[in-house]
Amino acid sequence: MEAEGTLRGEISLRNQTDKSLSRLTVMVNYLDENGSILFSIPYQANLPNDENDIRNIRAFSELHLNGPVQPGEVVALDGRNLLSITTVPTSAEVVFWLAKHYEDGSSVSTQIGHHGFRTDPLLVETPGYLRLTLSHPAESFETLVKMRINEYGRVLEIQPGREGDTGLTGEQFEALSEQLAEWHFFPALKMATLSNPTFIYS
Repeated sequence: MEAEGTLRGEISLRNQTDKSLSRLTVMVNYLDENGSILFSIPYQANLPNDENDIRNIRAFSELHLNGPVQPGEVVALDGRNLLSITTVPTSAEVVFWLAKHYEDGSSVSTQIGHHGFRTDPLLVETPGYLRLTLSHPAESFETLVKMRINEYGRVLEIQPGREGDTGLTGEQFEALSEQLAEWHFFPALKMATLSNPTFIYS
């Protein structure tokens, strides 16, 4: 696992069934030293034409398989959390897995324990590039904004990430806010249910 503000994890799975698989989904919780959930990463591999039919789980990245995972075959999955963290996890646990059979489309799944899981909001739609009128257009800049989204992934409120520290004038921040309000997210999940989070976006 690598620490870069966000964390990237890798897992390897072996198909121990007697059927080939078209989809694998595994949810892993990453815990602090007290056993509390810091974040969860959904790992997923699937055939390119196999659509996700799990309502409350969407992987941040998917491994597209060249063919079904055969009995005895090992597949390696990688994933990452989306938001920067300040605490490095000390342990991890699998809390959910699903395997979909290639031949008949049936699936088996298991939820393990009672902790649920907690994922980050996933940006799924932006109407276009952000456009701002800057006093020095050739110069690049970074700013933090705080966005609150609802359980449907819509942006409800936008504020400076740090009070009074955006690097933008009031007029520029208002123009930025109007464009960010059009963004759409796959909602964050907390304890496996849709949540209404406030998060920092850079």
